[in-house]
Amino acid sequence: MEVSSSKVAVTSYDAHVQILPCATHSWEELYGGEIRVTMSVALNIHGPAKPLEFALYRLLDVASVQGETGRSLCFEQSVTTDPFNPRRQINRVRIIPPARGFGPSVRLRYRGPVCGYAEVWPYVRDHVSLEYTLLRLECLWYPVLLDHLGSIPPGFQYRLEVEVPQPLVAVCAGDLEMGTAARAGQPIYVYQMHRPTWKMTVAAGLFQERKIPGMPIALHTSTVGAANAEAMVSVLEKVAAWATNWLGPLQFEQEALRVVEIPARWGSEAGPGLVLLSRDGFPDEVDASNQWVHGCLLTAGHELLHLWGVPSRETCVSRWLDEGITHYLEAMLLEDFIGAHALTERMEQFRKWFVSAGPAAGRPLAEAGRAEGRDEIARGKGPWVLHVLRQVIGDEEFRSLLGGFLLAFREKGADLTDFAEYVGKRVPVDVTRFFEDWFWGVESSSLLASGMEPERIAARYRS
Repeated sequence: MEVSSSKVAVTSYDAHVQILPCATHSWEELYGGEIRVTMSVALNIHGPAKPLEFALYRLLDVASVQGETGRSLCFEQSVTTDPFNPRRQINRVRIIPPARGFGPSVRLRYRGPVCGYAEVWPYVRDHVSLEYTLLRLECLWYPVLLDHLGSIPPGFQYRLEVEVPQPLVAVCAGDLEMGTAARAGQPIYVYQMHRPTWKMTVAAGLFQERKIPGMPIALHTSTVGAANAEAMVSVLEKVAAWATNWLGPLQFEQEALRVVEIPARWGSEAGPGLVLLSRDGFPDEVDASNQWVHGCLLTAGHELLHLWGVPSRETCVSRWLDEGITHYLEAMLLEDFIGAHALTERMEQFRKWFVSAGPAAGRPLAEAGRAEGRDEIARGKGPWVLHVLRQVIGDEEFRSLLGGFLLAFREKGADLTDFAEYVGKRVPVDVTRFFEDWFWGVESSSLLASGMEPERIAARYRS
């Protein structure tokens, strides 16, 4: 009996990445160069051998595949449709097992340009150029097991050697082992990620580093002015202190958490050890009125708060555990720094976002991963789950409960049932009906769309 690919997992990557950029096309944001990669993929395989299938970016061409002993392995590659996202094309690499089966790792050599997936996700504009190079999981610059495309991949470790032309600087997550060695005049940056992660990201540009006083966080910017960068540093410092005081410290690597500026509209995101912050999230003007702080709390604050989140173990990822919770933390951040009116305004924005999905928003939150209006449900309705629950059980109890949940499940992950059971065991109110309405039912959708005030909604669940 053949073993399914669910019995195969990547445990680590060991790679040398050579970035060979040239100027970006003058009239359109296309790639301006290519990458050359030698990638050793450590595997955990249970059961009889069957072909390994990896997905790579559509324009990357595999030149060779070797086994653990260095012997060449037979492989096939073809551009085809991503089975989990029909709008995306991938290079499907199929490696044939040798007679004695695969060893503990395979080694791939490949090269080619990267120019994003803007036709699938408008923000995935990753490309290779002298102006800015960005390589993320979304653009599949490294091989991902085909069956893991439809979900968050299992955790792995990595070691990356990134070779860039001077004066570019390469920034990744992990422990920076070496940043001054050079080969033929090209700097080589070596990053080691010791703890499990689920993504590898490489950014290369003319970065300047600014460290946040008293905290293991560093900001890397390439186009932002000094005053604007310092303003962002002050916001990151405030957000990190706020979250640490409430939710506890993060488990950082030996080096700083890196917050990296990326071009505008390229999609801010957060992951272990690295936060990508879009250029349009920085303040354009910094003045004594401090009006710019509000915008920075929404952008930088939101991404930084993701790092206190809980990984999803849902079969169908609803995005509530990451986006729903983080959006409400963001609203509470506004409340504590600006005032209660800022919380109210933000919650009404979330309500409008949810309602804008129309009939698509009628699916239960637990099924949002399959819904056409997934973002509107997870990011619009999602924060309201916590906002109403806070009215039901009280502010002090709520803050203690949410902080406890995030701490208890930060490493092992959770699903919606875990949250409902965690709350149910710790509050004096019977919250069974509440979660039936807000997680698994659609009654809450009608309540939210009606414009009813949160206190009136909460009153339904106190008896």
